[in-house]
Amino acid sequence: MDEALAIRLIRLLIGEYHNRKPREIGGITIPQSTQDFSCPIHAIVASLTFAMFGVKTRIAKGRASVFAPRAMMPILNHRFVVRESDNAIFDSSIEFPVAGFENQDLNFRGIAFGRCPDFPNLEIIYSRKNPGSLGIAELNGRAQKRPILQYVEDSADSPEDLLEMKLASGSCADWIQATFGSQFGIAPRFALVVAEELKAAPPNVCLNREELIQKVQNTSPDTIHKFRTICRKLR
Repeated sequence: MDEALAIRLIRLLIGEYHNRKPREIGGITIPQSTQDFSCPIHAIVASLTFAMFGVKTRIAKGRASVFAPRAMMPILNHRFVVRESDNAIFDSSIEFPVAGFENQDLNFRGIAFGRCPDFPNLEIIYSRKNPGSLGIAELNGRAQKRPILQYVEDSADSPEDLLEMKLASGSCADWIQATFGSQFGIAPRFALVVAEELKAAPPNVCLNREELIQKVQNTSPDTIHKFRTICRKLR
């Protein structure tokens, strides 16, 4: 599967929401995200898409921290996908720099399993343990030579457990409600369309957002039952 294309399709279909703004601390501008309303749906759709290709994953909740020569960005309450076989990370919702903050050292949108398609030199680290102040200082030092993206997993759910998850009110949830009439079964419907595009020959892949939305609208909310069966086979 083309993971870079998966990132592009998920971002194109779900959309990008720039509600995050940097803040000033002691005269230093720090981009900060305390809540990202689009990351849960990104992670669920990605995990279900991989399930259609026989890849077992979990949907982690924790933190992602970007360390670059002239910036550090913590993302709290973040959802991302972890491959069960090797703990590699897939994250289609993350991007850097965030809206309102410019950075010349690092620019990317999305993480494929174990690599960053937009910025191959980005080092990706996975952990279940918070680095602490000494660990953060060490990461900051290393990032002066090579940017680092660290993921810390606090807890996780199976994709099956989140099939019917309802998003909190926010830009993405409001858009889903207005466009599709309901959130029920929307993640499986998104995943079905993304998987079908990934299976298509390159010239036939749809990269038109309105057409992708129409394809989702043409799917049935009952798609949720199909994915429940697929997830159970991957247990």
